[in-house]
Amino acid sequence: MGGSTIRSVAVFTQVAHGYYHGDLCRELLTIARELNIRIQLIVTGAYTDYDAELSLNHIDAAIVIHDAISSRLLQTIQTRKLPVVCIGNNYAHHQVDTVVIDNEDGITQAFTNLHEQGHRQFTFVGNLSNLDIKQRCDAFRHCQYAYGIEPLKTDVIDVGSLSFFGGEQAANRLTQFSAMPTAVLCANDLVAIGLIGQLQQLGWRIPQDVAVVGFDGSHIAATHRPTISTIDHDYFATADAAFELLLARHQQPQQTPQQRLIEAKFLAAQSSDLTERPVFDDSREAQGELAIRSHQAYFSVHESLRSSLAEFISLNHQFGEFMRFACLAEWTGDEEHHHYLKIVEMYGDFNALDVAQDAGTCHCLAEHYPPHALTEKYCQPASQVLTVPIRLRGELWGALTFAARFTPANKLDLYHQFVELVAQLSQRIERDLLEQLANRHSKLTDRLQRRLQSVTQTASGGLWEWDLGNDTVQWNERALELFGFNQTEQPICQQQSFYHYMSEADVAIVKRRVEAHINHGMPFSVNFRMQCQDGSIRWFAATGEAIVDGNGIAKRMLGNIKDVTDKRKNNQRFQMAASYDATTGLPNRSMISEQIAQQLSAAPEQPVAVLQVGLDRFKHLNDRFGHEIGDKLLQHIASVLKKGLRDSDFFARFSGDEFICLCLVDNQRQAVMMANRLIKLIEQPLTMTFGVDFYVTASAGIALYPDHADTPANLLRNADMAMQQAKKSGRNQSVLFKQSLRLEHNVRARIDHELRKAIVKNELSLVFQPQISTVYGELVGVEALLRWQSSELGAVSPAEFIPMAEENGQIVELGLWVLKNACMVLRQWQQSQRRPINMSVNVSAGQLTDPNFLKNITDIINATGVDPTGLTVEITESTAISEMDNVRNLLEQMSSLGIRIALDDFGTGFSSISLLRQLPFDSIKIDRSFLSNLTRESQDWFIVKAIQDLASALGHEVVAEGVETNQQLSLTRELQCDVVQGYVFSPPLALNELEARYFLPENRKIRRIS
Repeated sequence: MGGSTIRSVAVFTQVAHGYYHGDLCRELLTIARELNIRIQLIVTGAYTDYDAELSLNHIDAAIVIHDAISSRLLQTIQTRKLPVVCIGNNYAHHQVDTVVIDNEDGITQAFTNLHEQGHRQFTFVGNLSNLDIKQRCDAFRHCQYAYGIEPLKTDVIDVGSLSFFGGEQAANRLTQFSAMPTAVLCANDLVAIGLIGQLQQLGWRIPQDVAVVGFDGSHIAATHRPTISTIDHDYFATADAAFELLLARHQQPQQTPQQRLIEAKFLAAQSSDLTERPVFDDSREAQGELAIRSHQAYFSVHESLRSSLAEFISLNHQFGEFMRFACLAEWTGDEEHHHYLKIVEMYGDFNALDVAQDAGTCHCLAEHYPPHALTEKYCQPASQVLTVPIRLRGELWGALTFAARFTPANKLDLYHQFVELVAQLSQRIERDLLEQLANRHSKLTDRLQRRLQSVTQTASGGLWEWDLGNDTVQWNERALELFGFNQTEQPICQQQSFYHYMSEADVAIVKRRVEAHINHGMPFSVNFRMQCQDGSIRWFAATGEAIVDGNGIAKRMLGNIKDVTDKRKNNQRFQMAASYDATTGLPNRSMISEQIAQQLSAAPEQPVAVLQVGLDRFKHLNDRFGHEIGDKLLQHIASVLKKGLRDSDFFARFSGDEFICLCLVDNQRQAVMMANRLIKLIEQPLTMTFGVDFYVTASAGIALYPDHADTPANLLRNADMAMQQAKKSGRNQSVLFKQSLRLEHNVRARIDHELRKAIVKNELSLVFQPQISTVYGELVGVEALLRWQSSELGAVSPAEFIPMAEENGQIVELGLWVLKNACMVLRQWQQSQRRPINMSVNVSAGQLTDPNFLKNITDIINATGVDPTGLTVEITESTAISEMDNVRNLLEQMSSLGIRIALDDFGTGFSSISLLRQLPFDSIKIDRSFLSNLTRESQDWFIVKAIQDLASALGHEVVAEGVETNQQLSLTRELQCDVVQGYVFSPPLALNELEARYFLPENRKIRRIS
């Protein structure tokens, strides 16, 4: 990396020492020192809502590590036009440069290694609220699916902490289930170590009983015994990439957001049952003991520390070789927005400074903190400023700041100790503040207790007091009203036992809860039924607290009681709704696997067919006629199929337009007959009251037990593969599962996985097919076409990966890549002052329906500086009619920018002519199907002539694509097509080949058409 004009960078991090964060901060400090950049290290703590604007006026750029700050603060930094880079996936919804670890590839490497060793039962452990961890979990699930692994009930354990405690929590939950995994992939190394420790205490052997894999390649993974397998990534590479992006953003503020993908590498542990041995960095291994101690110490305060900054300074002169100044500040003024800070203690070179002498440093705005006068006086350019916000009951109270300069001569462990002690000091200050607050409020406690009775009289539920000595209960008036007693009847029940009106079936449960509360301090909260005065049985919820005497013996209980009958009925309705589809009344997806499992368990010798039936083109019908028609059609199909099925058949709605039928059959022939029968039933039209009939066809996939699979998940997966094959083969038919479909599915899954990394790995390229004028015989345009040369799969056909990208949503990202790179090429041609050449780019329905498409294409035009009049966007008929109103508005806006619009594959649909009247097209492209057998005597001749006449009358240019022979070329010239495109001139060419063949003066005339 070269130099830069960036002088100061804020690094926002939740923790600045110890495992991961400490390693990453250390590398950021190292690179900053080399670049002569000052680092403002702001430690935001275990919060994701940090939004204080500390130091923003002192910095030229910012780096955010994971979710250290709020989205609002990130937007504020961007509004100030400061370059910012986020490390991790936590701000994916922001337009921001990011550095991310290749989570998918790392997990895939580890999973593949474990699978090769024979493991078939897997679990993933992590905190799924963290987007990076969720991405690792998604990769784990993708691997299970790709390898056909039946998930365990515990295949994913979501823990609340990414520390040792999270691992311990996961181990305790794992051992509650009978089916234990043989391999566990953990979100990070700390979770892995906590998991191993707890499993070992419970008697499990590592790795003989279960193999454990961590993530982050930390030193603690290498020094732990047993050494654990881990997924390594380079902290220096991460830090280096962050600064590269910062410098690039500083130099080109308007460039589109960039992402750097950091390589992940699986390292197998020496002592595990895996084959490879890890190679760890010795310098990182040497820090292992210090890192573990640092993390553990974070939760306990050092005995010698006090809340006074002065005492901390006096106790820590060992840091004198690099510490320059320290200060403690308190928020003042606007409490909501924390505009000002007041310095309450300040030290320079270990000497106390008189705050009152310098009014300029006594108060300052948050964005000017720490005071500029201090940093200029005590900090050299490449020094580091460490700021730790202080919180009181979750709210910001102030800030603790130290300035230091670390040089290569400073010991690494001294840095870790210093940052750790500062963190402990901030915690001690927070604790002292909390104690002071508690003391101020303690005197209110007695007064509040004395007022308890009058306050509780206004509670929505009833109140009760139970004398445990004579087993009598006093109910307040509200409670008696809940039971249905009127004023004259109320005294009758005041001296009864607590259990008197309670249902006998619930008495034992309530007694156990009372005993647990009195004897073991368990909270008392229980639901039970009571017989009310009118004889009805209603449900009540009671909570209470035992009152003890001086000897700790419970004398009575006070509590609250509420009628929860209606709530329980609502819950039952919700549970019903959770199991049945609201539109069709059929069982929903949640019941399907359970029903299949019950059938296989009840009669394991009985063959079973799982039929997955998917409606053909239902989304098109739904979009065109509205969801009301779509819902009526679903209800109609459900009714028809229920009437046509046997009593023994189970029928459910699987997803939006898919149904599952579970049938008892004797053989494959019966299963196919049943599937075809369902398809015929679905063909029955739905007649609406306004006299219109709606028709729909269906495709079915068939999987049999035990021929094709023996578990619910695999039966459903195989039926889905067969159904997809039926749709690809022409729809309105059934397909029986076969093993070749699984192989094809695995190939598609591999392509899908690699395609997600193709842009980052720079595996995509463009080729260009020439478009030639029939009048002048010269190049007038090109069509940009996407190609993919995968490092893992080789050359992948667009016919394979483009439809896949449209299915999984990647088409938006791929389409923008094509647009951007095509515009960059077009801009080069326009700058070279060659004759005008048009660049055509295909745009899919997925791109046009993206709400950001117009903004993205406008940004690309502005960023590349291309003249948009040289750009043509091609859309198909199906794309145009998917959402006509929105597409019309979008195309009109694009046309107003100067972009040309072309209708591709004209003549292949039912609405092409209608579209010419409704949408602002500049040209139409005649589909190649009309040219393949074109002669003067063929019907295609008259069709093409009619298209040409129509287009000419409307003022549209006509492009004939797929021209492959001289005869076709001559005929399109005779039909007066304006432009031709096809292999008769050239296949799609790489950029250098295109320019060499067509841009040299001697090659200007391509072919004189006569």
